This record gives sequence, structure tokens and C-alpha cells, in this order.
Amino acid sequence: MFGDSMAFTLELGLTPGARRMWGVDVLPYGTLGCDLDPQTQIDVSGNIGPATPGCKDWRTTFARVVDKQRPQVVGLLLGRWEVADHLYQGSWVHIGEPVWDNHLGAELNQAVGIFSAHGAKVILFTMPYVDPAEAPDGTIYPEDTPARANAYNALVRAVAARHPGVVTVYDLNLVLDPQGHYTSTVDGVVVRWSDGIHISYDAGQWLRPRLLPEVVSLAYGDSGG
Repeated sequence: MFGDSMAFTLELGLTPGARRMWGVDVLPYGTLGCDLDPQTQIDVSGNIGPATPGCKDWRTTFARVVDKQRPQVVGLLLGRWEVADHLYQGSWVHIGEPVWDNHLGAELNQAVGIFSAHGAKVILFTMPYVDPAEAPDGTIYPEDTPARANAYNALVRAVAARHPGVVTVYDLNLVLDPQGHYTSTVDGVVVRWSDGIHISYDAGQWLRPRLLPEVVSLAYGDSGG
């Protein structure tokens, strides 16, 4: 499992009991502050600064892990940083604009190529909505709007469509936000942290029987192992 802090917090709940109950070893490689473009400037909550460096040299790092572990299935959960405004090629751009979509789509395609280099199947997770933070002027910060998450998730689906038989989309957005908007509690389970962004430990536990059988199916096909 690769990705940003959403992936990191999801792993915490997914991992316990996964091998005993479903035969899945969850190898956690989610990284705090994983922006695929750490060399850029970003605008988050109205503050401009360097992009988060958690995935510096991700092409080399991802490849090294995959070469060593030889996983059967690789998951990637990103989005929190990708939906922020980035200073790219001298202009401020964001998800939903062709320049950034083409660039980010190429990066996601690269990641898929790295993950599947030894035959692994790839799961691209959609990004859940975040609890919108209000700016001082009463508007919602752009990166917190559902429109940004929707645009990122559309790009995830477009990338997946380029890799039939290799990439599967797991609609984490639909699972955690079944009413079509940010939701903190699903089926009586508190699924998000109080920050309105990260995925709770209980959510990871709740997701295990919903997600891990799909992982097994991808790894072994109809044989189930």
C-alpha cells in the first residue's frame, strides 16, 4: 500500500488480523506528505510554500520496494496534495485543468508501470471528500471542495481505463461518503479523524471485509488462493 497520510491512516486499521482472517499481508508504505511533485510550490489553506517532501524520489523508492517485495497487488491512495493549487511551469494550475491533468495523469501512469512491472495487479483508490475548511472570508478553500475531489477521481478512472486487466478502481469515496458528501460516520462507525481528512482506525477495521476479499480475488482470480 502506497500513498499519502490518508493511505497511512487507512493501513493502521486494515493491517491487524488481515493475514489470519483473509490471508493478506498488508505492507504499509503510506507516507506523510506524499506529493508526487515535491519540487513545486503549492497553495494550501491560503498559504503558499514548498510542496510536501514525503515522496521525494518516489519513482526510485516505489520501484525499489516492488523489486524487493514482489507484491501480487499494489494499492495507491493519493489526492489530498494533488487537488491543491500547484505552481507548475510558471503558472498556478489545479486538478480539472488540462495542463495539470495531463501532467498528473502521466505521473499516475508511471506509478502504475512501476507497480505492475513484475505482474502485480494495481488498485487505484478514489479520494474521499474532506470536511470543508472555511476561509476567513467565508468561502471554502478550493482544495477542500467536492469538485476538486471529483476531478481527481475522474482522472483516477481515466488512468485505470488505460490499463485494462491491470488496474482496478476501488471507490473509497463512495464507501466512506455514501450520501455524496463528506460523512464522518457510516453504519454507526466513526470513519474519519476529527480533522475531517484522515481515515480512522475503526474505518480500516470496518473496511477489511469490504476491501480485502477484493485484494484476494485480484491476486488469485477465481481460485481464491
